[in-house]
Amino acid sequence: MKTLVTGFCLFGIVLSLCFGCTNSSSGKGDLIVVDTKANFPEKEICIQDLADVSYIPLYISDSTLVLRIFSVTPDGIAAEGEKKCILLFTPDGKALQGMVSCNGEGPEEYSGICDYFVDWKRKEVFVFQDFRSVKVYDFQGRFLRELLANNRSRLAFASVGVSDFVCTYSNNEMQTGSRPYFRFSKETGKVDTLDAVTVNEQIFINRKILWDDGRETQAKGGVNCLFSMMDAGFLTNPSLDTVFQVLPDWSMKAVVMPAVSPRKDKNVPLLDFLGASDSYLWAQFHVRHVTVRMSDMMAGRREDSPSVNMYDFRTGEWCVPKYVNRDFSSESCYLSQYISLFAVPYGYGMMTLGAPELIEAREAGEVVNDELNQLISSLDEESNPVIVLLKFKSASGR
Repeated sequence: MKTLVTGFCLFGIVLSLCFGCTNSSSGKGDLIVVDTKANFPEKEICIQDLADVSYIPLYISDSTLVLRIFSVTPDGIAAEGEKKCILLFTPDGKALQGMVSCNGEGPEEYSGICDYFVDWKRKEVFVFQDFRSVKVYDFQGRFLRELLANNRSRLAFASVGVSDFVCTYSNNEMQTGSRPYFRFSKETGKVDTLDAVTVNEQIFINRKILWDDGRETQAKGGVNCLFSMMDAGFLTNPSLDTVFQVLPDWSMKAVVMPAVSPRKDKNVPLLDFLGASDSYLWAQFHVRHVTVRMSDMMAGRREDSPSVNMYDFRTGEWCVPKYVNRDFSSESCYLSQYISLFAVPYGYGMMTLGAPELIEAREAGEVVNDELNQLISSLDEESNPVIVLLKFKSASGR
């Protein structure tokens, strides 16, 4: 395995490239430096200007009711069905090419799903159980092997290359001075710690909780330490000061960094990376110290989530995007602030539209795309969600 430069040393190298930057966002080459304290303007953006847009309805029967869409790739679509069943659709969503339904307590079954990953090239499904192991199945649901048996940690993971995952433990399980990232073989389960990547300091979102009886307690919340796209992994622990992409040869590329390190300024908002393409990058900036009331938490009311910010490599500008879909005449119903990037390959994004909302829009004459109109005519109120797949356009000169 290639030796990696330590996160602390990488920060020094990156900082030397960017010394003297004082704007809300700047960079050299592909590296972005952003002021996480800045407030960026809202901007209405048509998704058709960002990407080539396609709509994918999912086949439905009594056994293919979709509870959650997990991933959308050119090779297929994975979704979670009832009774912890994993459904594997063809790329057009019209048929099943596989299914894993092995929920149970037996040695070749999974009793719970923390997460799962579908390797379309290997035609294998990796089921990550809570605090137990990783069990691997083929597309017909046959058990193949078990990896990380008796593991006692909650893992985050991302696929790197054809043979391995990069993994890390949950933020709350890390220790200062630890090396929490490791390379994990899909075939054998062999683990190689990334020795040079060290967590120098544990950084959390600090929550003060106010109780109705006047008490105050403290709680810690973590920012994601690993961001996973279907074919790309990003190390995002805030103590590294920089978000790094792990490349297939296991070298690392610096992607984005805060202008002020959260290790140096205990009040600066934390950078939360939400994905990138060759043209755009998305992130949130979390306030470091928040106060919440227990009564609000018990009622399901949480503090406001920070805005999703988008960076355009072509213009070098940040904004808070409000997305418009040109295939609808009534824009107010189809504005969204979020494009999912964790469920798709690098260069893609995804949204979903519910069947009832689409049917209502068609009946109101608000759908102006003929192909989409025809697609909606085949839906009913019980149909699975329709996937909106975005293939981002490349930025010229990159």
